[in-house]
Order: sequence, then C-alpha cells, then structure tokens
Amino acid sequence: MKFIFIIIVLISLLTSILICQETPDVDLPLTVSDNLGNLKVLQYGLDALATDEIDTFLGEVLLPPPPPAGAFDARFNLSGVINSDATWKDYRQGIIPYSGMKTYFIQHQASGGAGSTITIQWNMPNKVSGLLQDMFGGVIVNVSMWNTGSYTLTNLAINPLKMIITYDNVLPVELTCFTATLCYGFIKLEWTTSTEVSNYGFEIEKRTDNNSWDSIRFIPGHGNASSPNKYYFEDSEL
Repeated sequence: MKFIFIIIVLISLLTSILICQETPDVDLPLTVSDNLGNLKVLQYGLDALATDEIDTFLGEVLLPPPPPAGAFDARFNLSGVINSDATWKDYRQGIIPYSGMKTYFIQHQASGGAGSTITIQWNMPNKVSGLLQDMFGGVIVNVSMWNTGSYTLTNLAINPLKMIITYDNVLPVELTCFTATLCYGFIKLEWTTSTEVSNYGFEIEKRTDNNSWDSIRFIPGHGNASSPNKYYFEDSEL
C-alpha cells in the first residue's frame, strides 16, 4: 500500500536580493513624505540576531550625512542625536514570538521652505502598535499608532521624532483553521490566517512512503495583513 504525506511549510519574511543578506524576522514599512510629493519608505522590525548598531547582514547600510537644507531626506537615526549614524532600515533584537517595546528615531527633512510639512504613514498588523512622540516625552507630539494611519508634522524643528513600538507576542502567521480533505482523486488543503507579519508565503511539501520530502507548490502570502485570508491547494497526483 502506498502512503502519501503532505506537509505545508511556512516561509516567513521577504526573499533576500543579496545572497549574503538575511531576511529579518519582522519587517514593517514606514513611509515618510513631504507636501511636495517626495517620499521614502523606511523599514523596521525585529530579528533574533539584530543589534542596536548597523547590521549589514540584514540590509542595514550606514548612510552619508543628510543633503543640504532644502532637499528631502528621511532616515532612521540610531541614537536619537541629530545627524548621528543613520540607516534606511532599522531592525532590533527580538526572538519570535516576541513581546516588548523597541524605540526607533525618525530624522526628517522637507524639500520646501516655510510652510513645508512632513507626513509619517504606517501600516501595522495586529499585535503591533506604537507611539509617535517628540524627544521631550510627548509634550508637543504624542500620537498613537495602530492599524493604518498617518500624522502630519507642521513644526519641522521637532526633529528627530521618537517612535516607540510595542510588540505583543508577535508571530509571523496566526492560523485559525487548517483542514486536509481526501476527495475522489485528489487531496484538498484549506487554511485561514487571522494575521500575517512579513509572510512571504507557504511552501507545500509531499512525501510518498519512505521517500524524502519534495516541494510541490509555493503559495504566496499577503506580507503584512491584519484581516483574515483564506488559502487552498489541491493535489491530484496521488
């Protein structure tokens, strides 16, 4: 009798462009723009091997000094001191599932003169929330961050901004159900996720009798998602 085993493997995180570059365990976007249409998407999150310094293996790169006044710029400042070491990606140490708080500093520069503004936009999955503050503990800027939202800063002298992110037992993927059904001539897999964090997708593997596991299909994930998503796969080669 031939026995068939099917396994589904979660591949969390985005694929790496560089061979020597690893993908962080949690990778979230933060968009910084000015009122003239310039924008920069920064990346932040967690990784088990991350430090508070520049982690080149995670794609963090030490940036040169900011451009002259009047040119748009946005970056993560590692220390909170203006014009100190900065990067476009800032990942902090955290082993998944992780619960705790991490602080990031956003240094910004608008391209216009008087009347210019800077807008911070976020898109956070469930179990991730934040607080956007000035460097004085929220005296002037004190904005809650959760789900999808934005804040427009009109006083550009408030620079950098402090972003305190709370991770609440964050997992790459939370499954609410998974079923495997043997139908006439094929096997059907169905599963639903309630949240996804940096989820690149699902790899489905199959084993016949005592043979090794073989990959038979890859199902793309939704990256970062706070609402339920349904997936299915059918295998007719029994």
